[in-house]
Amino acid sequence: MDVSQQRLVVIDLDTRTVQRSWAINGAVDDQTAVLAVRPNGFQVILLGHGAAYDTSGRSLGATGIVGSLSASGDGLHIYAQDRGISPASVTAFDLDYSAMSGGILMVSQVASGQNINGSSNGGDIAVNYDNTNIYTATSAPYQCTMASTGLTAIRGLEGQDVYPNNAETHLNGLIACGGANQYGAADFWIYGSNGDLRSSHKVAGYARGLLPRQLVFSADGRVVITLTDDPLMAFVPTGVLW
Repeated sequence: MDVSQQRLVVIDLDTRTVQRSWAINGAVDDQTAVLAVRPNGFQVILLGHGAAYDTSGRSLGATGIVGSLSASGDGLHIYAQDRGISPASVTAFDLDYSAMSGGILMVSQVASGQNINGSSNGGDIAVNYDNTNIYTATSAPYQCTMASTGLTAIRGLEGQDVYPNNAETHLNGLIACGGANQYGAADFWIYGSNGDLRSSHKVAGYARGLLPRQLVFSADGRVVITLTDDPLMAFVPTGVLW
């Protein structure tokens, strides 16, 4: 997403060249989420201010899906958490795509929840591959929260520090959570599928931490890549053997 030009840009990763771009409906900023999903095998691009497109740039209309975004592995279930609001709110949507009438994206809200595990000031959200649990990163409490996809809290994830702002899952069941302005011995933590703490990792200097929604697993789940606000450690690929 090119915020300065208010455009979405498609880049070929093999050649690192721009294939095409198009103007975005409505204003976006550097905190606007971008999520690519494949409901019924058709690729859709969702923006966290409520717009959707196909890969040609055709608008699929307003979705009502706003905030930090995450999708189940089949692209049929979307979860959105608002940002910077107390208490934090999460909304669940079902997504479907039909080729009828030239292509229609169908969105229905199926659940909403507020103050899950006492959460406020939402930073990030993740759902596991098979759509059984979600994980929210919020400034309060000082831990990521594991919840059901019905938006009921299950447990807070242990071993964390202040201001969680990253949550990520991998199809192998691993969960990652990290935060900003860390004063302890770690910046992000790795958990098993049931929320058990596996390991912790330091990647930034004192009082530094992860930038919001800037932590991902590699495809094989053995490497974590993140961006930090530490100018000496801005881009950090962390090799981890699980």
